Amino acid sequence: MRNLLVEIGVEDLPASQCKDIYNQMLNFLPSLLKEYRLVYKDIDYILTNRRIGFILGNVSEYQEKFFIEKKGPPLSRAFDVNGNITNELIGFLKSVGIDFNTLNYNNKDIILKEIEGIEIKKIADKEYVFYKLEQESKHIKEILSELVNKFINSFRFEKSMYWYDKKVRFIRPIRWVVVILDNELIEFNILNLKTTYNTYGHRIFNNKPLRIRDVSKYNEILREAGVIVFPHERKNIILDSINKYELKNEVNAIFDEDFIDLLVYMYEYPVLVDSSFDEDYLELPNEIILNVIVNQQKFIPLKKDENIINSFLVFKEGFIEDKEILSYNYKKVVEARFRDSLHLLEEDEKIPLASRVPKLKNIAFYEKLGSLYDKTIRIKNIAIYISDLLISDNKIKDNIIKAAHLCKADRDTKIVFEFPNLQGVIGKYIALKQGEEESVANAIYEHYLPDSLENPKFPSDYPGIIVGISDRIDTLIAFYSIGFKISASKDPFALKRTFAQLILLLHHFRLPLNLENIFKYSYSLLRDKNYSDKIEVIVPFSTILKDLKEFFFSRVEENLKLENFKYDYIRSVLHILFHNYKQGIEILEFITGISDKDFEMIKTVAFLSKRLKNIIFLDYFKNIEIKEDSIFKYIYRKYSNIDIIDYPEEVDFIKVNKELFDNNFEFELIDYIENNKESYIKSIIKSNYTEAFEFIKGLAKIVDNYFNNVMIMVENKEKRLNRILSLYYAFLLTIKFADFSQLSL
Repeated sequence: MRNLLVEIGVEDLPASQCKDIYNQMLNFLPSLLKEYRLVYKDIDYILTNRRIGFILGNVSEYQEKFFIEKKGPPLSRAFDVNGNITNELIGFLKSVGIDFNTLNYNNKDIILKEIEGIEIKKIADKEYVFYKLEQESKHIKEILSELVNKFINSFRFEKSMYWYDKKVRFIRPIRWVVVILDNELIEFNILNLKTTYNTYGHRIFNNKPLRIRDVSKYNEILREAGVIVFPHERKNIILDSINKYELKNEVNAIFDEDFIDLLVYMYEYPVLVDSSFDEDYLELPNEIILNVIVNQQKFIPLKKDENIINSFLVFKEGFIEDKEILSYNYKKVVEARFRDSLHLLEEDEKIPLASRVPKLKNIAFYEKLGSLYDKTIRIKNIAIYISDLLISDNKIKDNIIKAAHLCKADRDTKIVFEFPNLQGVIGKYIALKQGEEESVANAIYEHYLPDSLENPKFPSDYPGIIVGISDRIDTLIAFYSIGFKISASKDPFALKRTFAQLILLLHHFRLPLNLENIFKYSYSLLRDKNYSDKIEVIVPFSTILKDLKEFFFSRVEENLKLENFKYDYIRSVLHILFHNYKQGIEILEFITGISDKDFEMIKTVAFLSKRLKNIIFLDYFKNIEIKEDSIFKYIYRKYSNIDIIDYPEEVDFIKVNKELFDNNFEFELIDYIENNKESYIKSIIKSNYTEAFEFIKGLAKIVDNYFNNVMIMVENKEKRLNRILSLYYAFLLTIKFADFSQLSL
């Protein structure tokens, strides 16, 4: 068993893409090694911003044994009744390289015993002759050229270029290739390069050829030359350095996992330096301080008692000769950035936010969707529409309208032009400085929340909530209306994320909003030339609605399963959630709760609901001709091939003809519906779900009686249609509460 080193030297890799490169290696390299039948004890992944590779510990010199199993004739045809070999088996043996003429025997028992690799296997109660053909096991030296080439070509990058006569796409030019087995160089040509013993040390401190005479010394040689080759070691150094500083100085560093991963690949030998800045700059908004320290400089801010302090941490490359000089230089760099930000902010504060809104006409939202001013007006109108549904307090409504009017105004400021990630933050800061109410100012920032799907933060009150919802709905409907949509393969305008954020807002605040109606209103604004005179809507609303419903149902199912709701229970209320999220969640919680207490009744209701659905939608629509003037023509056109997306909200179009009834069970069903329908619907509206479920339980018993005593598929077509219509009426009423036919009980 030997040790193998493969190192690919490259020009500087973007640190932001290195974590993905590392994850790709984790995913494909073990499979690649398995493909080449290499057996090894352990694997170490090499990745810095200058090198990619791996070390295999205790790798076998030869490929693992591998057999190809070939199927021959049935055993019954391989030997005759006397047990002698047949021509069919002779032909099969010849196909796998065995010449029958060289054998000194032809009897079944001897052949099965003496010919290595011959086996009898049973397939579906029939026995066949099989032969295991051993494949050649090559020495590792013979396959390394092909393996390394495939290793290089297995990476996928966001942006790459052709190199070496357009033979290879790679993120950066490759400058050296080291392939060593223990202390032996494996020589071959690859990408116009010859493999070599020589790697290179740190670009600044030891950028000269370093001869690797033994794989076991590789890590030690590179470390002495200022390179820590393994990402997990660099990460441990960074985290340990931060932790020691925190404990010693009783402070906390502000960072997340992604930022640490970025630092891991920015440096080949990370070393910590601390620095500070003048306390006066703490008067700047926290977001600007963090923007300078984290986003611009890639330094680590510090806090004490949850307040940002005027100290920060820096990681740099390699060895430190004079910490004080370095610390002073970092201080000057950060303070210069703060001065620039402060100057821009002071200039921007001089202009009222409201007067910036008309200037948004000069900023494009998207080339086919008009200006940011157009979008602002649409957001404002949608916000008014939603406010009228949710808010009775006129003061809150006024704040919502004001926040919607100003929500994009800071896009006209110099500081946001310079630092787009500060949009919303700057608007809030300037609004407060200019005397706007705190609720309005907060909404200018908070309408962008939640900014994360993993650890979301939410708006604090109605202006931020409603403006945020309005903004996202306008974005979705606008892009869909000109032909863009959420796609698994590409989503250049982050529509999937936008809709996911909208769903998070609905769920977190349990808002009783009818998305279909709001989407329709948003669509109407895009077609109204007063708001969108440069927009050419090309997609019908029905198409947009179907696509958005499908994504909504899929995403909500996923979210609610994470909250331990049962899949079938979730599906039973999806149509409710889309038209009233608050009501849908409450009903889901209700039926989940009563399923333990009243399981048999839930089971009965589910069974009858499935039966109703089958008769109405399967039996009727598949087997019965529909007249043009029939109510069923409307139903068929709109709801045939019905699934959960297409359930109608309305039931008033159902008109049953009682004159066609033959028995009391028909009257019992319709009388029960007509006498209780109004109170049932009111109980749902008032969230009295216990009372609503009592109606459904009563309906279930009556429907059961109906099925047991009424022949539905009678010869008289008029009566048959009337009876199916009665059942359809019952079904539509039950799904106003939940579609119990979805339950798997």
